[in-house]
Amino acid sequence: MLRVLLAPRWLALHALLVVAVTTCAVLGWWQWRAFRAESVAQPVAPAAARPIAEVLGPATPLDGTTAGQRVAVEGTYDPAEQLVVPGRELDGRVGVHVVTPLRTADGVVVVRRGWAPSAQDPAAAVPRGEVRLTGVLHPSEDRALDATRGARPGPGEVPVLTTTELHVALPYAPRELYDGFLELTTQDPPPRLALVTSEPQFASGGAGRWQNLSYVGQWWVFGLAAVGFWLAFVRSALRTRREELEDAAYEEWSRRPDGGRAATG
Repeated sequence: MLRVLLAPRWLALHALLVVAVTTCAVLGWWQWRAFRAESVAQPVAPAAARPIAEVLGPATPLDGTTAGQRVAVEGTYDPAEQLVVPGRELDGRVGVHVVTPLRTADGVVVVRRGWAPSAQDPAAAVPRGEVRLTGVLHPSEDRALDATRGARPGPGEVPVLTTTELHVALPYAPRELYDGFLELTTQDPPPRLALVTSEPQFASGGAGRWQNLSYVGQWWVFGLAAVGFWLAFVRSALRTRREELEDAAYEEWSRRPDGGRAATG
């Protein structure tokens, strides 16, 4: 049996199993570390804003190192695609978060510009022309923040700020859209009427965190599945080899001149 399992083709299968299990274990552990890192509240570092191109690109997932970074970006707002997130409270009042896409040279950044009592508030009007922004990169919100669950969002509304919701609500190609959203801190030139904003307090652990946890389970299940397939192949090969040996022994017995009767008599 050992000769069967140590044949060259089986050695290749054993090596493939080791590579597959190691890869799944390492990737699962990496996702687990990302989940653990994002489960801890992190205040926004009081660092200077870096150009967004140095931190993140379009269609690149935010992770534990890029989420919460202060960035600077230039572009033009797209007024036709402005959205609001209803049911958001500020100082005991319920209003909306105003969310406006910003077209840049590289893609489209979704900017949470601030809070307003309603979508018709004059301060929600979209600034025209080129603007220079600084803000904090946020991952997708936790769906537990959805204050309108059970009610269908109206036109120009999204129930919660997640990349998935934004892909559905906005007409841009997935390769254009940045992951998560930008929490606005400063704008130049400043708007004539400003929305209500506050200094961002970034606490990770939104939807991206739970995706990390799901990936942990997926990678480790893949590793266990690889082991299961390997065991099935080994059992099948050993069973086949055992049957071959039994058939060979029977053929040898049947070729004896006495047909095996001497041995049984």
